[in-house]
Amino acid sequence: MQLSLKNPSTYPLITIIIGAICLIFFAFSLATPDGFLAALDPARNWILAPLYFVGTNFLHLNWAHLLINLSLWGILASQYEWQEGPLNLIGIVIVASIFGGSLEWIVNDLKFSGLSISIFALLAIFVFDWLSEHPYFFDRSRFFTCAAAAVLIFLFIGIEAVIAYSGGYKTAVAAHVGGAMAGLFSKLGGRGRGPSNGFPFRPMRQDDVGPVLDIIFDFDEDDGEEAEESFERSLDHKFVVEIDGRIAGMTGFSIDDHGSDIAWLSWTYVHNDFKRQGIAFQMMQSIRGELERAGMRKVFIATSDYICEETGKDIYKPARTFYENKLNATREIIVQDYYGKGESKYVYSLPVRDPMGAPVPQGDGFYPLFIELLEADESEGGYVIGWDESERALDQTGALLSLIDQGRQKNAHAIFVTMPSGLSANGATSLTAAGFRQVGRITDYYAFGVDDTYWAYYFEGNANAA
Repeated sequence: MQLSLKNPSTYPLITIIIGAICLIFFAFSLATPDGFLAALDPARNWILAPLYFVGTNFLHLNWAHLLINLSLWGILASQYEWQEGPLNLIGIVIVASIFGGSLEWIVNDLKFSGLSISIFALLAIFVFDWLSEHPYFFDRSRFFTCAAAAVLIFLFIGIEAVIAYSGGYKTAVAAHVGGAMAGLFSKLGGRGRGPSNGFPFRPMRQDDVGPVLDIIFDFDEDDGEEAEESFERSLDHKFVVEIDGRIAGMTGFSIDDHGSDIAWLSWTYVHNDFKRQGIAFQMMQSIRGELERAGMRKVFIATSDYICEETGKDIYKPARTFYENKLNATREIIVQDYYGKGESKYVYSLPVRDPMGAPVPQGDGFYPLFIELLEADESEGGYVIGWDESERALDQTGALLSLIDQGRQKNAHAIFVTMPSGLSANGATSLTAAGFRQVGRITDYYAFGVDDTYWAYYFEGNANAA
């Protein structure tokens, strides 16, 4: 249940080329439009206006003007090119330049230059994306988000103008507004690649299994083997994104055995050829709708901090960063050494719908009976203790110590106990006496107000031994 997000392997060539042209023009003292663009003057030949407006991107008035614009351009344009591709970046520059230049020509004059028109278009796009990804705007319409982004961008342009004019400088306000509007129009029209922008997010079919497994095996062999076994049983609640007849990504969920209204995110991957295009986030938006239709109230995500022995890299760090920063998922718990020595279990959660009613009472009148030792799922050397419920309070210290001895004989490195929070509170005395310690909880797991509480016993030789 991991998300594959790898760093881009290609350079943002269009970003670099446009930046280099700006430097070359400035080096040859082409910092103003008076000379170089005189032949393209729209006042003499309006047909040449588009060339004039695009050409002004490469001209800058002084070093400060150039360095500020190139810095912003490098940050925004490279990210946009990685996400949307070089052709889309070229398109944004052309459209923003023509729209912003025309607006400036109408309300002011032709004395403007620099990359700022294109920069404001890109800035507006990223403000729109940020608002779309923020939970408060998650369910809002595209038009509503576009309007909110416009308010923020125009406020910034106004502040910029006040600062410039108070210092005795001019700024191309109309051009900046036009560039920002061009960027927002591209989002309002659904520009960009991803499941919600014309590429189907659909249920996974049997003929998708092969391509999907290829993607998973390419990233993690263990996940591939587990996915293969799961797909043989059922493809329920599994989905793919198809772009140009190819599987670009997959995701899905499985309903938890402990509750009909909670689920776990299943294998979620993006094909290497389609990385950095916003597909992962778009898939999560789409899967949320599927979770709502299935009646889920909360979805959980499990991942780890596995370090690749060959490269020494924490291969799931990009996934954890995506969950925390892009999805604003809540990190519920970190269980040290759950999957093996040195590999911890991370659990995140995302609400699907708001809780309803009062919290459920936590385990009044029930006490745990610890009955058996089982291998922990996907763990090497980790075990879990199975339990039952009793209406009588019984000292379970002896039973726990016996199960610990069984684990020691099996060369276990750790034993874990997970229980509803009420049972956990009622069994805490026996667990503590046997050497277990509480390591965290997953909130509202069994029901609203009933958490899944984790206890752990680490054997000697483990860095986390109690």
